[in-house]
Amino acid sequence: MKKYGPVVFRLRLLASLQKIEIRNKLDKLNLHPGQPMILNAIHNNPGITQFELSQKMRVTPASIATSTKRMEKMGYLCKEEDPNNLRCKRLYLTELGERLNKDALKGIDEMDQKLFKGVSEEELESLVNIFDKLIINLAEIEKNETRLTKEELCEIVDKIKEKEENQND
Repeated sequence: MKKYGPVVFRLRLLASLQKIEIRNKLDKLNLHPGQPMILNAIHNNPGITQFELSQKMRVTPASIATSTKRMEKMGYLCKEEDPNNLRCKRLYLTELGERLNKDALKGIDEMDQKLFKGVSEEELESLVNIFDKLIINLAEIEKNETRLTKEELCEIVDKIKEKEENQND
């Protein structure tokens, strides 16, 4: 237990500092935590329903309904009735929502560049491999208590690796 203490402390500190930095960037954009992920999901899936969005983000439909209602009032997105199902609302970003999505992604990218300044490609690859092991280990221990199964987490890791391979091509 003692040998992991310095690593765990640094992971928690890093997560806290990153959370503070993200919060500062979001405040400047007048966004709440979670909203950038919603904006990006709608940007990548125009016309997605609230239910589909809740499944994609692994949150309750009520949570998405509350967030999208707030975001619609702020002018970030609009809801359009599905002509085939009038109870179903399709989500689309407004011009402001598209701009905020772009600005949020840019801010996160800038933060990531600062975070990994001076870290070599080899070190980044080692970090990825270590974190993959930690994710899988934690999923194995906590598989009955998490929303994600070990298989789902492994699938996420595989998708991350696939995405990285495609970016390197």
